[in-house]
Amino acid sequence: MAIAMISVKLVLRVQSKKPSADQAVTWIEDHADEGSIIKSRVLLPSLFKLASCQDHTYPDDNSTFEIRNLRNLDYIDPDAFKDLPLLKYLGIFNTGLKAFPDVTKIYSSDVNFLLEIADNPFITSVPANAFHGLCNESLTLKLYNNGFTSIQSHAFNGTNLDAIYLHKNKYLEAINDDAFLGVHSGPTLL
Repeated sequence: MAIAMISVKLVLRVQSKKPSADQAVTWIEDHADEGSIIKSRVLLPSLFKLASCQDHTYPDDNSTFEIRNLRNLDYIDPDAFKDLPLLKYLGIFNTGLKAFPDVTKIYSSDVNFLLEIADNPFITSVPANAFHGLCNESLTLKLYNNGFTSIQSHAFNGTNLDAIYLHKNKYLEAINDDAFLGVHSGPTLL
């Protein structure tokens, strides 16, 4: 059985030091142990942080990608998720991210893309155009239990929204009146 491959641009660094060649992690197909933090058969030691770009590939098993339980992860390079037309699902859970991750270069061709960003207490805002370029078709957003205090103007610009879930964002005080300006369609559920 052939395994389709998707290219993802990632480089790792230990704490705040520059990455060296021996710190680059190769993607492992079917292994799991206590150091696993990214599903989709991608293995990363927990002391590493996502930093900037370098080509690697990971198996396209159901075209899903998850980052989970990595509190030391405070930065994802803007080009980390770039040109992933087969991606159907991206989940980012329980990290130390301080800014909303750039998902605008994914360009998924999936008909029903699902983005789930949850349990990230240091992400305080959903910026303008946060999802523009994510996908061309129907988009479901599950953005729950984060540290959001605001959703900016034009945050959902350029999307075909099916549903948005914003529950358990206990610090969310303001959704800009223009947050949905530029939406092509939807949401049918908010």
